[in-house]
Parts: sequence; C-alpha cells; structure tokens
Amino acid sequence: MLKQFQIERYVFLFLLVSLQFFVSCQNAAGTGQVISNGNSRTSNSSDPIAGNAEITSLADLGPLMDFSLTDQNGRTVTLTDLKGKVWVADFFFTSCQGACPIMTGQMAKLKRNLGSEGLHLLSISVDPAVDTVEKLADYAKQFDAKDDWRFVTGEKSKIIELSVKGFRLSADEDPSSHSQRLVLIDRDSHIRGYYHVERENEMKLLEENAKELLTNSK
Repeated sequence: MLKQFQIERYVFLFLLVSLQFFVSCQNAAGTGQVISNGNSRTSNSSDPIAGNAEITSLADLGPLMDFSLTDQNGRTVTLTDLKGKVWVADFFFTSCQGACPIMTGQMAKLKRNLGSEGLHLLSISVDPAVDTVEKLADYAKQFDAKDDWRFVTGEKSKIIELSVKGFRLSADEDPSSHSQRLVLIDRDSHIRGYYHVERENEMKLLEENAKELLTNSK
C-alpha cells in the first residue's frame, strides 16, 4: 500500500511539473502578431512578422495612418502625396552601422530594378536629432536619390507613433531598436506586406509583389 502511494505521489508531481513547464512556455510565446498568408499567430516579437514566418501571398493588411514629415530637400511629405503610387518604406538612421546599410542597399536595389516602372521609396529616420535635412541630403546623394526616393525626418514622438501605430512595427527612444523590415504600400495607401532585409527569399518576394502591384493597379 505504501509503495503504491509513493508511485501515485511521483506521478502527481511529474504531472504538476509538466503542467508548469507548459504554462511557462505559453507565457514565453508573447503577444506579437505574425502575419503569414493572410492569417495571424502569436510570436515573441512586437513586429507583425517575426520568427521564421514566411509570407506566401499578397495580403491587404489595412490602411496606413496619415503623417507629415520633411524630406532631404526641405519639402513636406504626407500620405496624400504618395496616394496613387506603389511604394516601399523603411526605418533607418544615417549613423547606423548595423542593419541600416543592408536595408538601404536593398532599397537601392529596388530602385535599380523597379524605379523605371514607377516604384517609389520612403526612408524614415528614427534619429531626427542627428538626421537633419542637410544630413539627409548628403546621405541621399550617395545613392543618387531623386524625387522617387525620399529620405524624411520629423519629430521623434511622431516618428515613433508612425512606426508603432501606422506601420505596426517596433520602435522606441533608442534608434537602434527600429525594425529591419521593408513595408510594401499600394496605391490606396494600404499595407500589403512586410519583408525582412536579411532574408533573401523575402527580398525576392518583395520585388515580385511590388511588380505585381505596379502592373495590376495602374
């Protein structure tokens, strides 16, 4: 009888430990959203696409909020100015030595491949205290950026709000916390996809999706 009681006690303790492990794993999953093929699942990131999620279709992820920023030529840029255009956005800062050169390189590649077809680009600085209009103008010259690729700056709080509430990407006071994803926007100012710059398959898909929008929504 005592031996059976001990066995049952061990079984109970094993089940209790297993349950605690399961709950802790669930809590560790976080509450971020992963959008894949138009559906969502939880992830440990505040970005809408995270982990190893793979985008396989061109979904409509909803409208982008309005904004007012200043480009490298000192001109105001609003969402209305981009209405009717297919464009790609990213968040960066000119002194970044991490992901930003990769991101800007991918944007430059898009410009080379799809600029003649009407694709526009918007690079939004997350370090406006440093990235003045003059600084952005010098930076833009390195990539021969014209009116179809605008580097913009503005109030820090507004840029964080635009990133988090508008593009639904992670952002805070630290410039290096910006997202490493490019965002595709259609002619109706709707978000159509997120693409990680360090995943070559997603960069290839971004180009295909952008070309599809440029071709089918004229």
